[in-house]
Amino acid sequence: MFVEVVLAGKLVIIDVRTRGEFKSGHVKGAINIPYNEFFKGIRKNKIYPDHRITIYCASGGRSAAALNILKSQGYKYVTNGGSIGKMLSRT
Repeated sequence: MFVEVVLAGKLVIIDVRTRGEFKSGHVKGAINIPYNEFFKGIRKNKIYPDHRITIYCASGGRSAAALNILKSQGYKYVTNGGSIGKMLSRT
């Protein structure tokens, strides 16, 4: 079910790890927006408050911080996917 939702374009998956971490492996269909470039990356990728978004990182810390940023900016449909291991187990 998770994969079908992603492939249908109904969910934006954001990997907030570094580019190097992303290159070493990532969830299929994920967009890499490193945490230290988060604001710029959200604008560049045209991710809007009405999008359904799941964010993940290596352990869940950076994704939790990114989630809080988006929620404070009015994004309502954001979830913390936690770690990459957890996300990969869902696919």
